[in-house]
Amino acid sequence: MFYLAMVEAEEMEGSPNQMAVLESKMKMCLEREKANPDALAILAKIAFQRQQLDEALHLYEQCIEVCPVHTNEASLLPAVTDYVQIRSLRKAVEALRQTTASPNDAPYSGVR
Repeated sequence: MFYLAMVEAEEMEGSPNQMAVLESKMKMCLEREKANPDALAILAKIAFQRQQLDEALHLYEQCIEVCPVHTNEASLLPAVTDYVQIRSLRKAVEALRQTTASPNDAPYSGVR
């Protein structure tokens, strides 16, 4: 079930109705089993598709914390990879925002 949900999450670019239905299903899974790394990873992927980077990072952190590494290394690897990529993307976006935030703060380089 979770494999199909992950495939669905990856393929539903821009379909808000499908995302909402899948998100609801994963939240119900988490209500039944609080520490379900698969549901957390799918919710993180949905948050990323919505460009909610902080929420995606938070969900991946939870996924990584609860995933039993010794028994489920295969499902942990994609979560760690996505987490690192999103964290790097967030840092790049923040750096870009800082450089473009206020051009008045940049030193004057014109000829007087």
